[in-house]
Amino acid sequence: KRLDVATPTEDDPFEQACATVASLSRRLQAERDASKQRKQVDTERGQLADREQAWQRATHELEANRVMLCQRAQCKDLESIETAIKQWHIKSAAQSKRSTLETQLRSLSGGQDIDGLLQDVGNHDRSELTAKLSRLKDDAKQIESELNCQRETLWDLRRQWSSIDSESAASEESQNLHLQIGELRGLTDRYKRLKLASLILDRAIDHYCEANQGPVLQLASELFSELTIGKYDGLKIEPGDQGVMLFGVQNESPVPASAMSSGTADSLYFALRLASLQQKETAAEPMPLILDDCLMQMDDDRASAALSVLARFAQQTQVILLTHHRHVLELAEQTLMTGQFRRHELGQETESRTTLFEMDV
Repeated sequence: KRLDVATPTEDDPFEQACATVASLSRRLQAERDASKQRKQVDTERGQLADREQAWQRATHELEANRVMLCQRAQCKDLESIETAIKQWHIKSAAQSKRSTLETQLRSLSGGQDIDGLLQDVGNHDRSELTAKLSRLKDDAKQIESELNCQRETLWDLRRQWSSIDSESAASEESQNLHLQIGELRGLTDRYKRLKLASLILDRAIDHYCEANQGPVLQLASELFSELTIGKYDGLKIEPGDQGVMLFGVQNESPVPASAMSSGTADSLYFALRLASLQQKETAAEPMPLILDDCLMQMDDDRASAALSVLARFAQQTQVILLTHHRHVLELAEQTLMTGQFRRHELGQETESRTTLFEMDV
């Protein structure tokens, strides 16, 4: 049998009820989904509010700590505190280095106080100390070589001693051995004294450099700028891999001496030497300055500037300049005023004769 199902019409109440129920069901599901999303959003909002409160508390604590640190450090802000911390580290390192140096000086002073030792060292001229240190180092090398020879001789004697059977020969070798040991001890004592003297001279040179570096560098910087006709602004020192290094300053950029031309390098040495001599003149009796063809690596402008510097230096002490080149005489006549120098011809009337410039107070 066949079952016939009638299709309800639009006016059928049952169909309308089913459509209403389906619509309400969809709305209910949508409301449930929206409610679930609202709950999730509320939960996340609460979590964010908790995090915000935690961040605010942390911010307040950090601000309170910052204010407390600034008050304790007597600084305006954190940047000032960082600067103060860096300065403290530098000061601590310097104090540690000073303590180490003082300990070394006490061990080398032989019971003398450090101030007295530094005063005695400061009374010596640096060039004399450097020359004496060089001689002591040469003596130390010679003694070290002699010690090595004596050690080899001692080992040979010991080997010979072990091979000797005769008592008389052993007695003779024993005497020779004792003599060699005595000589070795004497050389060892001499080496110790020379080594100690070398260390003291090293400290003295370092102290001289620290005491005179600032004034000499300032004066040499001004002279170097003048000698290079303003091409270089001056000089400065910076730490390097091999210790403190000297640089020329050109357009605010450091230029090492190895990168300079031979004429500029001569000007640098000339400025350093004159600055050192002028600094020494302030503490000692003036001595004449004698120069021999020291302007050959300079061009005409720089040679003229050097002559002006020497004329100014001659206001403090006598300056004598020797040269075989007539061109230097012409530059002097063009650069210096009459009365600033005197000319003396030495030798025969030949191209190789020497012209002497004398500049004095």
